[in-house]
Amino acid sequence: MAEDSSAGATSQPGASKAAVRIRVALNWPPSPGAAAYNIKRSSISGGPYEVIGKSIQATTFADETAEPGKTYYYVISVLSPAGESPNSSEQSVSAPSFNPGAGQKAAESTNSDTAGPAKTTPARVVLRWPNTAGATGFNIKRALCPGGPYEIVGRDIQGTSFDDPSAEAGKTYFYVISVLSPAGESSNSSEQRVTAPIAASPKSPSSTSPKPVDQTQSSDAQEDRESPDRGGPTPGGTVSPPLGVSPIQSRSPAGLTARPGNGYIALRWQPVPHVTGYRIKRARTPGGPYATIASGVTSTMYTDTSVLGGATYYYLVTPLTGQGQGPDSPEVAAQPVPPPAAPSQLLTEAGKQRIVLTWLDVTDAAHYNIKRAPRSGGPYNIIAAGIPVPTYTDTAVLNGVTYYYVVSARSACGEGADSAEVAAAPVFQDVSDTFDSATAPSPQGPSTPVRSTPTTPLPAAALGANQ
Repeated sequence: MAEDSSAGATSQPGASKAAVRIRVALNWPPSPGAAAYNIKRSSISGGPYEVIGKSIQATTFADETAEPGKTYYYVISVLSPAGESPNSSEQSVSAPSFNPGAGQKAAESTNSDTAGPAKTTPARVVLRWPNTAGATGFNIKRALCPGGPYEIVGRDIQGTSFDDPSAEAGKTYFYVISVLSPAGESSNSSEQRVTAPIAASPKSPSSTSPKPVDQTQSSDAQEDRESPDRGGPTPGGTVSPPLGVSPIQSRSPAGLTARPGNGYIALRWQPVPHVTGYRIKRARTPGGPYATIASGVTSTMYTDTSVLGGATYYYLVTPLTGQGQGPDSPEVAAQPVPPPAAPSQLLTEAGKQRIVLTWLDVTDAAHYNIKRAPRSGGPYNIIAAGIPVPTYTDTAVLNGVTYYYVVSARSACGEGADSAEVAAAPVFQDVSDTFDSATAPSPQGPSTPVRSTPTTPLPAAALGANQ
């Protein structure tokens, strides 16, 4: 949260000091998923807070009711469809004292015939921030415009404070901080707006140095804000995102796997703390270039269905945070696998109240589905699923009724196409049940039964010739 305190109204001649109001402008970076914000203020650190801005749609707010010389404590909560978030970290702001004649005197001094060339007045800006676990250092960056571009004014700072002595008095700067760790450099923190103070009129030769802006709420900073002998009140702030989250070095997603299937590749990975979502990137060659195929994925799995069988795809997953994006995951590759082929040489053998199906085994098939229809061309109903061998006997049939069959193979990659259709009708009696009387068993020993076969009638002429 950043702020800017300025005189928002002027007193009229004869008006009391209580009639003067100071404008305190607050601004903060947007929070993902936020519908609006509630702005709350207290005159005591830690609250209780009163809501002075309800359901604010923008990321700025002007408090027009601040009184000169008074210190206020602000917090912000996020409104979303899920409800209201906890309050942000507290931000103290001391509204500057108001002197109606100060502007006129400054103008007279500037326009004086005795005024010399303009001189740059240095001012110190002191930044402080909470420590971050795993940090080996911090980079301090500064810009003259909101959003950058930023220049590094402090590199690999080991502590959690930084004194920027190169700031010019009365000039507004925009600061961000990034975290250094063995994994690399984090994204930038939320931006902090700071106006370097103008030194108060010296009371003695020893009090001419400009007063620093301390970006904490420590007792020293509070003393700076409240003690008239130390230059009067100045704006204050913290370098942190709106909900008090210090800059976080997010790690890359671990355990990324790619499981191929029939027309899809399923990705899974381990969750990363403190992220708002994930971005999925894909390439056709190892190492990229990558194109984003999905962003804002909130789960730790994603199924890519825009793939072609036989082609290899390369994937990265990138974590997203409120301050940007984290490091990419290691690359994984996968190739969609087609389902098994359709079974071939499907044959039938009809018997009494049964039809036996056989076919050639299919490579990579885990099992088979048997489908039947009462008419040619279907529609087919699955009458048996998960058959592990290339044969099946259908006993749920009626003699003399014709049935139509197809068989499909299944594997981990899905179900393949149906086989060619075959038809069969159960017979009323198995031919193996009919024996020739000459081959009936006799006391002399068993004889081999002979399966009856249809005979072909002889022509009448042939019969006559044999008589």
